[in-house]
Amino acid sequence: MKAFILSSIFLLSSLMTIGQDLDITSEVMIRSTSKYEIIGKINETIMMVINNSGFYKVHAYTEEMTNKW
Repeated sequence: MKAFILSSIFLLSSLMTIGQDLDITSEVMIRSTSKYEIIGKINETIMMVINNSGFYKVHAYTEEMTNKW
């Protein structure tokens, strides 16, 4: 009977494990004075517009948020 209780506790404790996924990407450097807006996803590429004092730049990122161009 003790073996049954111990094995039941072991099985139940292994079923109730809680995990956490962590994804790490490289830094995307944006100045604090710049304004940015994510346009959307075009052909598996994430597009972002950065406004830096009236100068606009378009950046493209992959799914892993690495700079494509």
